[in-house]
Amino acid sequence: IIANKELVFQHDEKGKRAAELIIANKELVFQNDEKEKRAAELIIANKELVFQHDEKGKRAAELIIANKELVFQNDEKEKRAAELIIANKELVFQHDEKGKRAAELIIANKELIFQHDEKEKRAAELITANKELVFQHDEKGKRAAELVIANTELTYQKSEKAKRASEFKIAGLELIIQEKEKKVRGAENEQLRLLIAEKEKQASELNYTSREIRVQSEEIATQNEELTQSNTEYLKAKEKAEENDSLKSAFLANMSHEIRTPMNGILGFATLLETPGLTDDQQLDYIRIIKKSGIRMLNIINDIIDISKIESGQMTVSIAETNVNEQLLFIYNFFTNECNNKGLALSYKSGLPGKDSVIKSDREKIFAILTNLVKNAIKFTKNGSIEFGYTHKVSSKVQELFLMDENLVLANRPERSELEFYVKDTGIGIAADKQEAIFERFVQADNQDSKAFQGAGLGLSISKSYVEMLGGKIRVESDEGKGSAFYFTLPYNPFQDVIPEDIKPKSNDFNKMQIKKLKVLIAEDDEPSERLISIGIGALCSEIFRAGNGFETVEIMRDNPDIDLILMDIQMPDLNGYEATRRIRQFNKKVIIIAQTSLALSLDKNKATDAGCNDYITKPILLDNLLELIKKHFNK
Repeated sequence: IIANKELVFQHDEKGKRAAELIIANKELVFQNDEKEKRAAELIIANKELVFQHDEKGKRAAELIIANKELVFQNDEKEKRAAELIIANKELVFQHDEKGKRAAELIIANKELIFQHDEKEKRAAELITANKELVFQHDEKGKRAAELVIANTELTYQKSEKAKRASEFKIAGLELIIQEKEKKVRGAENEQLRLLIAEKEKQASELNYTSREIRVQSEEIATQNEELTQSNTEYLKAKEKAEENDSLKSAFLANMSHEIRTPMNGILGFATLLETPGLTDDQQLDYIRIIKKSGIRMLNIINDIIDISKIESGQMTVSIAETNVNEQLLFIYNFFTNECNNKGLALSYKSGLPGKDSVIKSDREKIFAILTNLVKNAIKFTKNGSIEFGYTHKVSSKVQELFLMDENLVLANRPERSELEFYVKDTGIGIAADKQEAIFERFVQADNQDSKAFQGAGLGLSISKSYVEMLGGKIRVESDEGKGSAFYFTLPYNPFQDVIPEDIKPKSNDFNKMQIKKLKVLIAEDDEPSERLISIGIGALCSEIFRAGNGFETVEIMRDNPDIDLILMDIQMPDLNGYEATRRIRQFNKKVIIIAQTSLALSLDKNKATDAGCNDYITKPILLDNLLELIKKHFNK
C-alpha cells in the first residue's frame, strides 16, 4: 500500500513536472515569438534609420535597450534550458526509483505468496493435528473398553486360580509318584547314558579316522598333481632335449657340409694348380676360387666364434666415433661387383648429411649387421634390386602417467631420436610362419630347402643380438615370392664437434707407406704361416729373423736388441707367446710386439695385452689387416 501510494505520489510529481515543462515550453515559444517580433521591429527600425538620419540617435538608444532586452532573454533562455536539463535528470531518477519500487513490490508480492503458502501449510498441519486428536480420543475409548474386558478377565482368572490350586494339589501327589518312578528310571538312564557315551566315543574315533583318510586322500591328490606336473615337465624336457638333439645333429651335419665344401674347393683347386701346362688365366681362376672358398670358411668360423662370445657373455660393446654414411658407401662399393655379376641393381640412401651422420656407437657391430643383411639379400635374390640405407626418426613428446613414490604422476615422456636402418630386396621372400624363427640360432639347419643356399644360419641371430646390445630392435616384413624388408633401429647419439673426413678408399699400396725399413722377428712354429707373413711384409723389412718356439724368440731378441717388431705367435711349443713376451719385456720395453693367434675370444686379447703385447691379430691373417697394424705403429 505504501509502495502504491509512493507510485501515485511519483505519478503526481511527474504530472506536475510535465505541467511545468509545458509552461516552460510555452514561455520559450512566447519568447521566440517576442524575439521574432523584436527582429521585425529591428528590420523596420533599420529601414527607418535609412530614411531618418535625424532620428538615428533616438533609435540607437532604443536599439541599445532592445539589445539589452535580447541579452536578458538569452540569459533567461539558457536558465530555462538548464532547468529543463535538471528536470530531465529528475525524471530519469524518478524512473529509476519507480523501477526500484516495482522490484520491491514484486519481492513483497512473493513474500505474501510465501506467507499464504506457509499459512496453508499451517492449516494443513492443524487439520492433521485435529485428526490425530480425534484418533487419540477413539483410541482412549477403545482402551477404556479393553480395561473393562480386562477386569472381566481378571475376575475369570481368579476363579480359574482357585481351580488351578486344587489341580496343583493333585499334581503334587502325582509328582511324588513320578519321583519314585524317576529313581527307577534313573538307573535305566545311567545305563543308557553309558551306552550313548560309548557310541559317541566310537563316532569320534570314526570321525578322526575319516579325517585321516580325507587328509591322506588330499595328500595323494597333491602327489598325483605333482606327479602329473612332473610328468608334463619331463615330457616337455624330453621334447626339448629331442628337439635340441635334432637341432644339434642337423647343425653338426650342416657345419660339416659348410666347412668341407670350401675345404674341398681349397684343397681341390690347390691340387689342380700343380697340373703342368696351365695357362695364366686358368691359374688366376683357380687362385680366385681358392681365395673365395677360404673367405667362405673364415666367415663360418667367425660366426661360430661370435655366437660363442654372445652366449658366454664375452661379447662387449665398444662405443666410439662411427660415421654411418661412410659405412654405407663402403658396403655399397664392397658388394657392387657381386651384384653386377648376378644382374642385380644395388643402391643406398643416407638419411642425414655428412656431419650429422657421425654418431656414438659400435661401428664394427653396425658394419656386421648391415653386411649380414645385405649378404642375405644378395643370396636370396635371383633378379631385381636391393636397396639399403637409413632414416632419422624423432618421436614427439607425449604426456604419460608415471609411478613416482607410489603415486601416479602425469609427466612428459622425453623425445626419442633414433636411426632406422633398412635392407630391402625383391628376392624369394619368407613364409609368414617362418618370419619369427629366422632370428633363432641354426634355424637354417632345420630348413629342408637349406641345401639350395650356403650358410650356417647364424647371421640373423648374431645381427639380432648385436642390435639388442646397441639398444635397438630388429624386425622383418616379407611377402613370399615378392621380397623382404629388414628393419632395425639404433639410438641416435650424435658425436659432437666432429667434422668427418672425406670418404676415401684406404690405400694398401705397400710402397706408399711412409715408414722406414724394419727389422722384424717372426715367431711362428707353422712353416706355411711363417712363409706367408715373410712374403707379405718383405717389402717393408731390411732384415727378417725367424724363431720356432718361445725360447728361441727370447734369445734372438737378447742378441738383437735393435729389432723393431716381433710378430708373436701365442700357441708355440716349449714356451708360449704370453710367457715369451713377459720375459722380453723384462729387458726391452720399446720393441713393438703384435700377438697372432687362431683364438678369437676377447679373453685371449686381454691376456695378450696383460702379457705386454702392443696389439693383436687373429688367424687366418689377412695381409691388408696386418699391414694396417704395422702402419699404425710405425707410420709417424
